[in-house]
Amino acid sequence: MRANPSIDERTSFGKLRLPPAAAYVELALERARYEAKRAQRQFDAVEPENRLVAAELEGRWNGALAQVAELEGRLPENFKIDVALIVQGRFSDAR
Repeated sequence: MRANPSIDERTSFGKLRLPPAAAYVELALERARYEAKRAQRQFDAVEPENRLVAAELEGRWNGALAQVAELEGRLPENFKIDVALIVQGRFSDAR
């Protein structure tokens, strides 16, 4: 498998295909979630005595969380439901 799969390879779950716009939002959301987790790890690792550094890292973390929330709001509501069902193993092709 290639190191960086294309949008087409990452936008299907069995017979369910994501609309292209939702696929791009989902990829951006995946990246934003990674960045938010990374910012949290950096914040957690800073010494409490280092208040200036902690304040900067907390600001970055809050910004990353805001980006995640904004991208989650862009996903179509039916896409969120379908992916949740797929993850839980309850998706049916009969719609």
